[in-house]
Amino acid sequence: MIHHIFKLVWQRKSRHLLLSLEILLAFLVVFALCAAAGRYYQLFQLPTGLSHQARWLVSIEGQDHDELTQTATTASNTEPLMAQYQRALKQIPAMQQVSFTDLPLYDLSRQTTLLQRADTGQSLGVDQISVSDDFFAAAELPLIAGRSFNQTDNGAAHQPVVIDQRLADTLFPGIDPIGQLLRDDATSSSTSYQVIGLVQALRTQGELMAVAPTVITRLSEQSVPAILLLQLAPGTDRAIEQQLLQQLKQVRSDWRYNMEPLTQKRQSMLRTQMIPLFILAVLSAFLLSMVAFGLFGVLWQHTSLRIPELGLRRAIGATAGNIYWQIIAEQLLLNLLAVSIALVLLVQLPLTGVLGEHLNWPLFLMASLVATLIICLLSLICALYPAWRASRLTPTEALHYE
Repeated sequence: MIHHIFKLVWQRKSRHLLLSLEILLAFLVVFALCAAAGRYYQLFQLPTGLSHQARWLVSIEGQDHDELTQTATTASNTEPLMAQYQRALKQIPAMQQVSFTDLPLYDLSRQTTLLQRADTGQSLGVDQISVSDDFFAAAELPLIAGRSFNQTDNGAAHQPVVIDQRLADTLFPGIDPIGQLLRDDATSSSTSYQVIGLVQALRTQGELMAVAPTVITRLSEQSVPAILLLQLAPGTDRAIEQQLLQQLKQVRSDWRYNMEPLTQKRQSMLRTQMIPLFILAVLSAFLLSMVAFGLFGVLWQHTSLRIPELGLRRAIGATAGNIYWQIIAEQLLLNLLAVSIALVLLVQLPLTGVLGEHLNWPLFLMASLVATLIICLLSLICALYPAWRASRLTPTEALHYE
């Protein structure tokens, strides 16, 4: 039976060519949507190293560039600005941790550098973020080995750094990364680093950021702060914003402070990162609707043209059910042929690794299966009525057909 249906499909290959191309194109778009959604799901399950509940992010704006790089104290106070901000903000009863970083969290900003392993010279491009000693507690960033920054790092021969598991696996496979030396290969300076701690991951852009090797460096206590990460007591509402602003203005009233709950920044970042998936979903829905209308019309036309053939089959003993399932099977076989051609093309992507982790084998198999099921279900729905109509034909109708 299958061999007979395959012959019928093959004999009408010229008629089915355009329809097959539509199915193939629809499959490619649906596959891309499924792969993107699957990749987002995979990323969402991975640790970010950040806790957003009861956290606020404060961006300091309005500083002159030279002031940012040179000024570390106020004119009336020789105490470093970072210490002044900590002292002022900790007067708020709900304040639990005050930390600093040079990179905004849940933001599209990103810093990269090139690190080199000191003993072998192996280089690797990594993400970089500089944080204060209190950042690990404020962000609830857990260490899986070693320690975080503290006062014992002042005056160290090598600048202390904390690295993530991805960087450790790449530069130090099979060995303990704690105590290993690194060099900054992106600049001409002879800066050297020593690994003192290891974290699972730190993804500053949130749950949908691709995992990348990351190095965390220490902010000098004399640095001019640019970003503050504040940990407040659970249940603190937005009414505290005025208190925060008052305390910040006590340190530098001539600077502007843009503050926002980290939970709100996270939601905004997720919406931004979901835009490509939303656009792809709309495109897929539009294309599938067009394919469905075209498929239904073509099946209706083909069924009408085959009235003599189908009437003859009824005359020699075929039942209405035989005709019904023949039309369904022909359409599903045509779908599978188009899908098979698309899969032959798509399988090159995980084989060559051109997309890396964005399309690994589990993701490819999941997207292929789901996209195939969607296309077959669409074709089945479109074929139901033409198949039912064909199954109602009688030999008399075939004899009178012209």
